[in-house]
Amino acid sequence: MEDVRRIFLVLAEPINLAYALGALGGLGNGEVLVLRWSHVDIAARRIHVLESPDGPLKDIDSRSVPIQDALHPPLAESHLRRSEE
Repeated sequence: MEDVRRIFLVLAEPINLAYALGALGGLGNGEVLVLRWSHVDIAARRIHVLESPDGPLKDIDSRSVPIQDALHPPLAESHLRRSEE
């Protein structure tokens, strides 16, 4: 976990958040690239993976991923900054 934190801190934003989504959220690279803020539910601590780089997933392939404790602070902070823009 310390290695993940160390790498996160040296990466520029938004690459650091994409890295955290993969390392701590279990999302694949393509899933991170097409993730929309509307699919992130900070209050419920869930990420709804509904798309791939090739387009929408089939219903059976979509999934809900919990936002783990280590991922919640940077994700919530980034979400708040975006909503203030």
